[in-house]
Amino acid sequence: MSNSNLNLTTHVFTVSELTPQLWSMMKAEPEDTIWYSLIGTLLQAMLVTSVLGMTIKYFTYFTNRDSPYLLWGIGIGTTIQIAELMLTCAEDYRLVYCGPDNFQDIFRFLVISDMIRLLTAAMFNIAAGGYYTWRVWMMCGRKIYMVPPFAIGGMVQMMMTVMAVVHGCKLPEITVDTIMQLPQKMPEILKFFKIWGAVTLVVDGALCIIMTILLFKTQDSLFSKETKVFRKLISLVYETMLPPVVCLIILEAASGSKGTPLTDMRRIITCILPVLYYHSALHTLCGRQDLRDLLEDKLASGGIHALSNGSGKGSGGRVYAAYPPGLRSLNIEESGIEMQSPISSSSTRKNPQMPMIKVEQTTVVSRSDEYVLSTPEPISMPTSRHDDPESDDEKSVMTNKSAPVHHS
Repeated sequence: MSNSNLNLTTHVFTVSELTPQLWSMMKAEPEDTIWYSLIGTLLQAMLVTSVLGMTIKYFTYFTNRDSPYLLWGIGIGTTIQIAELMLTCAEDYRLVYCGPDNFQDIFRFLVISDMIRLLTAAMFNIAAGGYYTWRVWMMCGRKIYMVPPFAIGGMVQMMMTVMAVVHGCKLPEITVDTIMQLPQKMPEILKFFKIWGAVTLVVDGALCIIMTILLFKTQDSLFSKETKVFRKLISLVYETMLPPVVCLIILEAASGSKGTPLTDMRRIITCILPVLYYHSALHTLCGRQDLRDLLEDKLASGGIHALSNGSGKGSGGRVYAAYPPGLRSLNIEESGIEMQSPISSSSTRKNPQMPMIKVEQTTVVSRSDEYVLSTPEPISMPTSRHDDPESDDEKSVMTNKSAPVHHS
């Protein structure tokens, strides 16, 4: 044991000495920690605002399409993100008013709050990692050997999270008697935290690299359909889960610093990491509507327009109308071709139908009076049913084939 730890265990602290000693053990300054926490809260608030907008968009377009379990999951996930933002604001409030002078009163609250944030980060990482693993599995042709490595990595990082949270919750309130336990307990928490970060970085980094390669190969993703460079870059960033991977790289690179994630610049990363996982997965889910809009714009440029989006309950599917070049009025149904595309609802699954096509055409030929007068009228001879072998249906077909003639 070093001399500093020996002096710490033999010295009896007073209440007024607890705050300076705590900040010394954390190797941080109150002003710096407050600024780090405020920056993290600002970034977290911006991300939560974006999450709220995407949640509204998701429920607008996918309420009648996605599974009820997924709908409940999105609603619960957004609620958790709002609650976490409120928790971060509570930490900021206590840091500002109690951190410089009474740090021992809020120390355990800050540790428990960080453990809650770590647990939610692991949960959202499992959910987002599972979704991206499913996408990799589908894009690779459903090769089963792609799933076990990511599943094992997810279980290991969840175990490390639980161990870190358990050790963090065992920290007692800081008093003149319990402050001597911190030099033994804090390194254990940081050890599990580092292992969690390393395992998570390996798993998420592998997913990010594989998704990037697959997105450049496939032609069915939003990334391949986008035409603008900026939107293509944004699509690539979120479809590969890149933002949380970058944060994990920074977190692991700073793990060798003298401070702790509770008080140094890593506090910014721990504030935004849970919402980044959720934000990436939700952005990819909402990207399905953007992909559908791009496909509809491409169809519209070719003369095919959507008459119904088929999003209502019991709807028979999307209805499109194709119009000849130069004719763009959606009110003239007789001039176009109407097509119905069924969607994957319960009714269409039970009774699959072929696409319905309706074509109507009217042809009018005008002739001059001289042409009509000079052309002799055909002589119609009455025939009986027994004399003419042709049926009435065949005569009607021949009559309908001739174009009606009108006087100009």
